[in-house]
Amino acid sequence: MPHNKKTVQKESRDLAAEWEISRKYSGLYGSIPSSFGSLIRGLHIDQAKNQELSFASKWQMNRLLRSDSMKAAYYFALRTYRKDMFAGTKPLTIANLAVALKPQDLAALLAVLYLFRRARHMLDPNEWKFTAPLIHTRADLGGQIGVMMENVGLGFGLLAGVMRYLGMLAFIVHDKSGFGEYRRKLKISNKAYDLRAERERWGCSHVQICSNLMVSIGLCSDTVESVRRGFEMKELNVNSARTKSYAVRVTELWIDSLILNLSPPKAPSSGFYDLSQEDLSNLLEEAKK
Repeated sequence: MPHNKKTVQKESRDLAAEWEISRKYSGLYGSIPSSFGSLIRGLHIDQAKNQELSFASKWQMNRLLRSDSMKAAYYFALRTYRKDMFAGTKPLTIANLAVALKPQDLAALLAVLYLFRRARHMLDPNEWKFTAPLIHTRADLGGQIGVMMENVGLGFGLLAGVMRYLGMLAFIVHDKSGFGEYRRKLKISNKAYDLRAERERWGCSHVQICSNLMVSIGLCSDTVESVRRGFEMKELNVNSARTKSYAVRVTELWIDSLILNLSPPKAPSSGFYDLSQEDLSNLLEEAKK
């Protein structure tokens, strides 16, 4: 049954208010350095053009990796997702590291690394000790799934693994006691999240917050929309199996199942995301670690 005009207008106003509130929560992460946002946007342009890093992106990456802390985090990520790079005997240079990933995957990895580091400074140390292992585990698993499933890809695997939880952290910073109560209710109801409850308590959902974070850091609109729709997807519709939104939801199902019992999810998904027996064995072996 179609909504009447007044109902549609009210819902439109409510939705606009939710997004406005969510921007305030995402603002708790602080301003993104213009040079960093420029690099992320440039990488998406590179991906659209020829899937190789441009001279400008290589230069910016070399500059970024002069930071010891960023270089260490990036090096560790490559050790996790690109083991093939470390099989030889030749020493790796910053120039080698800078071009190790496709532009789209590199953009997602840098975004996740930056927001993870910002979250560490935002949260109370005791809360961070509780939260960091969860995010780290989901990043590792999401990335591994993305690498194994070509139709997901490393970038979307990472975003599917951690962006939901990076969005939730803003609620903890703003309302620690309220989030503790929310977390207890989720545990009782055996839910990972409750978008309706979030809107009722905080005026927006964590999905809206993480969408704002992805926009502010420079990820392209297609990527942001795919992640948002994937996070809001309630059922796997085979008609949308070849979309990145579907890939995001499939990745979440795999991560949840691997964390719970080290096995593939029982929920049906398109053969578009099937793994060979060898890849499945490798993924389960990585998940055990």
